[in-house]
Amino acid sequence: MNVSIHAVERVTDANRIFGASAIRELALGDPPSALAAIWEDYSRSYSDDSPASVRSVLEWAQRILAKKYQTEYYYKSILLKKLVLGVHSPKTLAVFSEFKIGRCRADLVLVNGLGTVYEVKTGLDDLNRASRQVKEYYKCFSQVVFVVDARHVGKAIEILPQSVGISCITNRQQLKVLRPYKKEISFLSSKAMFSCLRRREYEEILGELSPSIDLANYREVLNCVDRIDAGAMQDAFTKILRRRGLSSPRLGDIPQLPPSLLPAAYLYKMSRREWAGLINVLDRDMADVLERSF
Repeated sequence: MNVSIHAVERVTDANRIFGASAIRELALGDPPSALAAIWEDYSRSYSDDSPASVRSVLEWAQRILAKKYQTEYYYKSILLKKLVLGVHSPKTLAVFSEFKIGRCRADLVLVNGLGTVYEVKTGLDDLNRASRQVKEYYKCFSQVVFVVDARHVGKAIEILPQSVGISCITNRQQLKVLRPYKKEISFLSSKAMFSCLRRREYEEILGELSPSIDLANYREVLNCVDRIDAGAMQDAFTKILRRRGLSSPRLGDIPQLPPSLLPAAYLYKMSRREWAGLINVLDRDMADVLERSF
């Protein structure tokens, strides 16, 4: 019974470590209790009393999640590691987490020359909303991939359009492509893309695509959007999204993060002070970090 309770506690602590509040506490020099608990678990597993950095303990927590509780956050960390740090670069690939598209929020949108939506379906999820999500995503992006738990593969292949890519995360934390995506442009909607833009962004796009438009007249703006070719709109849309995503001054620091913190870097809003504190604490000794926090 005690072993079972400990197993539940360590999974709970591993999951809590990567929450927004815990990451901010760590960044501000007040490490969360969950980190201390996972450090104890880490220390029990390594009996040589060798120093443990904050980075190594966070990666230990990531391994616990990999074995026992593969959350959406965990899936995102693997995707970002493989695609941002492996295939591309933080300085060339714009990343958006929880990107609102119509009535849905895409788990990840990666924008380079084109935009690709990655929708995660862990073992804790189901596919009940998958068809609706696909319809929404294809209004703005021509490439959609579902990354699913093994138990969802059969149903995903059955219900998702042939153009939708299907991938999974292996036991060795690799991204395995089960079905490649195919570019789909027939459902693109200029109006849907317009709704994803900030005002200064759509004013720039409309100024280029329809120079004579009165940008102060919102009704005229909406009528203009309806007339714009969806292909032309998507070219401008992805270009401006990429610029938005690559405008962060912190992108150069992302390679310094362990993969377990990549989703936090793109999802959580942190001040420059918090960001600097997080980078600085990663390679410090856990014992020293916890001692100084009291």
